[in-house]
Amino acid sequence: MQEIIIATLGPSSHDIKTIKELIIAGTTHFRLNMSHGTIADHKTLIEYINTANQTLQSNTEIIIDLPGPKFRVEKTNELNSKSNVYITDLNLRNSFSLNIKEIYNQVEPDDIIYLNDGLIKLKVLKINHQEQIIQCEYLDYKEIKPEMGVNFINSNLKIPIVSSKDESFIELAKNINNKNFMLSFVNNASDIKKTREILPENSTIFTKIETQKAIKNLNKIIPESDHIVIARGDLGVETDLFELPKTTQKIAEKCKKGKKNCILATEILKSMIESPRPSRAEITDIYFAIQNNIRSFLVSNETAIGKHPIKCIQTLKTMLEKN
Repeated sequence: MQEIIIATLGPSSHDIKTIKELIIAGTTHFRLNMSHGTIADHKTLIEYINTANQTLQSNTEIIIDLPGPKFRVEKTNELNSKSNVYITDLNLRNSFSLNIKEIYNQVEPDDIIYLNDGLIKLKVLKINHQEQIIQCEYLDYKEIKPEMGVNFINSNLKIPIVSSKDESFIELAKNINNKNFMLSFVNNASDIKKTREILPENSTIFTKIETQKAIKNLNKIIPESDHIVIARGDLGVETDLFELPKTTQKIAEKCKKGKKNCILATEILKSMIESPRPSRAEITDIYFAIQNNIRSFLVSNETAIGKHPIKCIQTLKTMLEKN
């Protein structure tokens, strides 16, 4: 089974020295999360990676992580009520807008909406299709802020898998001759086929499994993918959290059967964002992942905004060597 260690780059690793140290520690791939930062930021990181590879005579690869149809809070407007809230682009009190607009004819009363990794729960009360206003009530209240992720749990949304922004990121990848892409919010095999048509020829696709539909269509998604990423963040919101361990094991088993590499992601070493040492629970989590034939890992905030990015990679490398 292939061993891959993917480090997400961000403010904590936005310099050549840290990138070199991450490579030396055992990083095999750098993930550029196109949901954050500017094109200029990513071009600078690409230059740093190329320089580090040349200096170290290494071949650490770059993965362009396409945001796909990821819903986020765009703007908020006088959010004072703790009972009702509106989703709209209009200038209404107690409202917020979303970055993706094609929703007003696709949601229905009683649909459930989660924000901020499930910490905020809304229920759709009614929809004004003409003025494009969705009225919701809070089931679990917490302050809504811009950039928070949004999940429509039981809505049958049909949003294109590749946005115009994604297309600009694909062009960036073509300009640097990069052929590694991570796809977000894939629901079926067709999503992968459509995306592959506009990617550079012979591209390598890392498919994130993070929706209920993706779980249902797993048998058809795996053959179309080059690697499978178990994205436990959104997956833990979109599906029953208490079923997540079983779901993770199910995906790993299907990947083994389909002879596709399986990569575990989300909160792998979350405590090391602050702490120089991993928690016992994290080490145990990694151990049992390895026992379930998962020998590849993706760290996000740990290396993007954490205080100990190098030690995170060293920890993963040590666990793989010892197990």
